[in-house]
Amino acid sequence: MMRVIAGEFKNRRLRMPVGVRMRPTADRVKEGMFSVLGADLNGRIVLDLYAGSGSLGIEALSRGARHCTFVETHRQCLRALAENLLALGLKARSRIVRSPVEKALGRGAGTGTKFDICLADPPYFQGDTKNLLQLVVSSAILTPSALLVVEHHRDTTIPGIQGALELRTTKRYGDSAVSFFIHVK
Repeated sequence: MMRVIAGEFKNRRLRMPVGVRMRPTADRVKEGMFSVLGADLNGRIVLDLYAGSGSLGIEALSRGARHCTFVETHRQCLRALAENLLALGLKARSRIVRSPVEKALGRGAGTGTKFDICLADPPYFQGDTKNLLQLVVSSAILTPSALLVVEHHRDTTIPGIQGALELRTTKRYGDSAVSFFIHVK
């Protein structure tokens, strides 16, 4: 069971996709991630890459983000995501892009929007974090001083500087880690 941890939709349960093997972000990892972000969410435009059922983006909206674009490709995840947004009354504050992340970033996330915060939770052992960072930088979708937050396995090597992204901190939670980058251009 997944739930919203804090904010407007605190303790609301989120639907999970049926028949999809996925590893949702654990509550303590999500709590840690959003405690680092703190008040940085108020009024922000957020991008949720590898959105799954929307847990991270919905948490951001619950905590005051103005809008979130969700990028996901799996049909069952998209169904659960759409149902979660509808159940919480968030359709007007969200957009779903059905596309692989690589293609969506190649098209500017399909929106032409610049994002203040980008949340990414790629598949644990399939994700190439360095490639993801390069794609985010080359897509030119981040506002100046935007934050990129990437969840990954704790043993993943994370570059300190990747183009216009500078690593600020990495927090570890068991086998998971969350790295926070700032866009310095």
